[in-house]
Amino acid sequence: MEDTIYVILSIITIIAGYAIHIHIKNKRFWKLIYEFRGDDLYPIIGNAQWFTGNSVEILETITKMWERNGRSTYRIIVGNAVFTGISDPEIVELLLGSNKEIEKMDDYKFLSAWLGDGLLLSKGNKWRRQRKIITPTFHFKILEQFVNVFNDKGKIFIEKLAENKGKVFDVYPYVTLCALDIISESAMGTNMNAQNNSESEYVKAIYRISEIVHLRTYSTWKRNDWLYMLSQDYRDEQKCLKVLHETTNQVIQSRKLTLRAQAADESSKEKVNEDAFSGRKKVAFLDLLLLSKTAEGEPLSDEVIREEVDTFMFEGHDTTSSGLSFALFLLANNPAEQELAFEEQLALFGGDFKRQATYRDLQDMKYLDRVIKETQRIYPSVPFYGRKLKEDLPMPDGKIMPAGTFVTVQPYLTSRNPKYYPNPMKFDPDRFLPDNVQKNHPYLYVPFSAGPRNCIGQKFAVLEMKSTLSRVLRNFELSSAGPDFKPQLAAELILKSKNGLKMRLNDRKYPK
Repeated sequence: MEDTIYVILSIITIIAGYAIHIHIKNKRFWKLIYEFRGDDLYPIIGNAQWFTGNSVEILETITKMWERNGRSTYRIIVGNAVFTGISDPEIVELLLGSNKEIEKMDDYKFLSAWLGDGLLLSKGNKWRRQRKIITPTFHFKILEQFVNVFNDKGKIFIEKLAENKGKVFDVYPYVTLCALDIISESAMGTNMNAQNNSESEYVKAIYRISEIVHLRTYSTWKRNDWLYMLSQDYRDEQKCLKVLHETTNQVIQSRKLTLRAQAADESSKEKVNEDAFSGRKKVAFLDLLLLSKTAEGEPLSDEVIREEVDTFMFEGHDTTSSGLSFALFLLANNPAEQELAFEEQLALFGGDFKRQATYRDLQDMKYLDRVIKETQRIYPSVPFYGRKLKEDLPMPDGKIMPAGTFVTVQPYLTSRNPKYYPNPMKFDPDRFLPDNVQKNHPYLYVPFSAGPRNCIGQKFAVLEMKSTLSRVLRNFELSSAGPDFKPQLAAELILKSKNGLKMRLNDRKYPK
């Protein structure tokens, strides 16, 4: 009897001690969080009432909250989840420059059914191992060979755009299909033919699953795994996953057979990875992953390869589609800057506008590079991205952002702050002249993130955008859809315009 009482008292003591520990910990957490500016809170829901609209309204809400709270660091509380928004470069550097704070926010988990534990979502040591393995696949010699893919798919893109000459049209769907064609051949070595077959099951699955993930992010009840499984979106997601994973798995098996056949060919002395670095042969990212080894010298598993290929497909089409579309839109609405961009093309190509752009040509497009940077400043493809703090993060003003906080980096808001960019909504590529950039804080411009977890595909994306913009400028003169058209910006998985990005185009008039 005494033993039983002793056990019961011990259990009560342990539970009470744990409860006190949690209370003290939470008390400290909330004390630290309330030191940051934020909107008034409602019981239980916090600020959740502001996030019930559509994606356009939610972006407007976030912008207004930032403005109300001094255009600096602020807090948002939704139930038990605590978010802080950061846009000042000094604070952004504290987060992104850290080798410890590399864990993504919990919201990224909604992509895990599709992307698994690929480079975008992996954590800690696994992420470090994967990053080390994958980094060589973005060597400049390998990137150089993809210029031929950009050119091939760019030809089809021009043909599709030409069907709209002389009329107002939305350029975004055409850009998206072109980007899908480019990334599918670059990542998997497969011709998806999306520009000529936009109704393919794979294309439709990518569109639908991207929509589902976005809707789930902002849904109060679908954020719960159990409730989400009762929804039609969950059933649709399972169908999409079947198409996406089966396609990638089939391509992996096909490429493995091809590589085995090449290895068995005694007359073939060149290895695929040697071809990739020499530029003698076009090689997809998939081939390089199939030839990669772990730290223990073992080949990567099919599951790991599929996760990375799916990650390339996701990150390599959506963000580039946004960046390209907004760049075309800005050039169409800024004729003086468009003319400067065309003059650069004229200087590089002379009268031979049908010539294919080379890797060296793309490197020499300095003004077009500034156009892309200025586009990403005003309309960053990823307007917000976040981390989950593992440790307390001290602020320059003495405040402490406590461990467990979800921190969102907000390049979309940084670009709209006149403190950093005078006349912020003016399209001015010369902001990125070397002398002007040198004056800026190194973490002011971070559309591709920065620090140890920066975007590994940044150079690939910029080359793709340069190649495509160059081809459009050499073929068409772009013009505004008119003063009545204003893009309705929405922060989904990437930055979009809900009413499209409309413009006109006509044949380019070449100087005599």
